[in-house]
Amino acid sequence: MKFSTRLYLCLAIPALVFAIGLGNSIWGLVRTQHQFDDYIRTEQSIRAGLSEMLAQGLQMGQALRNMILDPANPKAKENLTAALAAYDKAYAATAATAKGTPFETQLSALPALRSAQAEGQNKVIAALAVDGASAIKTLNAEETPAWRKLKAELLKQLDAAGKQSEQTHQEVMANAKNTVQIALVLGGLAILVAVALAIVVHAHCKVSWVVSRLKHVKPWHWWRKAICRPILRCDRGTLA
Repeated sequence: MKFSTRLYLCLAIPALVFAIGLGNSIWGLVRTQHQFDDYIRTEQSIRAGLSEMLAQGLQMGQALRNMILDPANPKAKENLTAALAAYDKAYAATAATAKGTPFETQLSALPALRSAQAEGQNKVIAALAVDGASAIKTLNAEETPAWRKLKAELLKQLDAAGKQSEQTHQEVMANAKNTVQIALVLGGLAILVAVALAIVVHAHCKVSWVVSRLKHVKPWHWWRKAICRPILRCDRGTLA
């Protein structure tokens, strides 16, 4: 192999290994970014939506009780109306986010439970028009049991969303760690290859230098220096 070819290989092979390492790092970074975006856009968004629905459900119950305690206060009814609208908005956004995910089936169980609660709320409001005692009785018999079922389902789905979110987070972190490790290995390999090729080229240069020097030595000169001179020195010593 020509010296120039070896020199080119010393430059090309480490550069190729570095390029592979760089490509792997970029690919890993893009993949991690996509996973993180999905994590924020899906798991975290669903979890936030479920938390919002739970909070608005609690707000509905509090507003309904305030209406019973003080029927003349319009603020309680306004709070109930606002909580109803906020719950519906949170559910619509969460359901849209969950399409195509395992949470889509779970979320489909919420509308029936919410409908039963709404029916109980309407019965409480109708009873409140008669008297407070009837409203309290209806609240305990109709609305509260319906809310407990809805609350239990929301908490169950929140727990599942939390576990899924943690699992996705761990996967993202593991992929990022693997990408860094592979990049370090490829970088170290590139350095080792460069050093090894440099040693080979250096040895080749030494051999080439020795060969070039030997080509300039005439055979008679080598014979005289290597053979004749020692013999003559020996003979002179004997004569003396």
